[in-house]
Amino acid sequence: MNLKNIIALFCVICLVKKCSSVHTEQSPETSKKTEDQTPETSEKTEDITNRLSQAEKDAILDNRVTDEWKEKWQVIFNKYAHKKRHMIDAAELQSLLFNESVGFIPLVQAGKLVAMLNRTPKATVIGFEHFSTMSPILDILSTRKMKKYPEYGNKVISVKECNAMLWKTFKVKLFEKQVEASEITKLMGLGGYDKIAMEKVYELKDILRATNEFNRLLKAFFIYDKDADGTITDVELLEIMKTIDSNFTIDHAVEARKKIDKNDDCVVDFPEFLRMMKLPFSVEELFKEKFDETHITRGELNSLVKDTIGDVLDEVALNEIDPNHENRITFNDIERFYIQKTNEEDSSEEY
Repeated sequence: MNLKNIIALFCVICLVKKCSSVHTEQSPETSKKTEDQTPETSEKTEDITNRLSQAEKDAILDNRVTDEWKEKWQVIFNKYAHKKRHMIDAAELQSLLFNESVGFIPLVQAGKLVAMLNRTPKATVIGFEHFSTMSPILDILSTRKMKKYPEYGNKVISVKECNAMLWKTFKVKLFEKQVEASEITKLMGLGGYDKIAMEKVYELKDILRATNEFNRLLKAFFIYDKDADGTITDVELLEIMKTIDSNFTIDHAVEARKKIDKNDDCVVDFPEFLRMMKLPFSVEELFKEKFDETHITRGELNSLVKDTIGDVLDEVALNEIDPNHENRITFNDIERFYIQKTNEEDSSEEY
């Protein structure tokens, strides 16, 4: 398991918890510990939990597109759609996103996304009614970090070298095959021996960082979409909730799902999942509520990971999180590791 995904794991559980208004009765011991919280801890948790009103949270989950948005994207969609079927396939979706300055997704991902949006595992095309649910996806793909890079003046490299750099930076975490790293330059109409400015190479890397974030969230979604049909059912949602509290029932899952399921189709689809991820949350708060402690053992951490995704962390992974072998892992230990890995990835992108 990629250790960075531990943060995503906690985030998803925490967000589902926040979407459920059902709270099981606390034991006397737990109640006492809650009362004994220091003012600093209570204030911090309260601030994060209540920074938005319920109306504001509902607005985030609704995220309804405006008529102006639909009119704009209907025109764009029609430019790429087959004239007779009025639908687009994975390659056309990939071209639309890149050519309209939204972002980039590999063709393999585009195919998976088409099937998910169509709600049919073997679907190869989507219509505008499917595309119009992509607003939160477009937001992620269009996000740019705008990192500041060294000045390279007029320096250029071959497209072949550029593709090799993109593969080296994003292999495994984004690209499964090396050929996928060349798809973005092919969309630009460039061949392997054409020249490309280093400034443009860094711009492509900014685009691919957003793609990588999209891919990370897609993988998090499939952790809970057990049958990979593009939706999280009440039963699958209950499995997540039971990792928080075994007393949750299917009725609790239905109540939680209704707060996320804004199109009332009785499941949580990927766009709805992404909107849920926009809600404010405190992973640290979940950590304390789940274990009733500010620190846990390696075994307890692995129990949470196993209960949630059926996997465990190996000794190497645990040693990176708990390098001093104290067996007292705090949320800060996990967060520190996450930041460290993120910084290492950023550093590895420099030439």
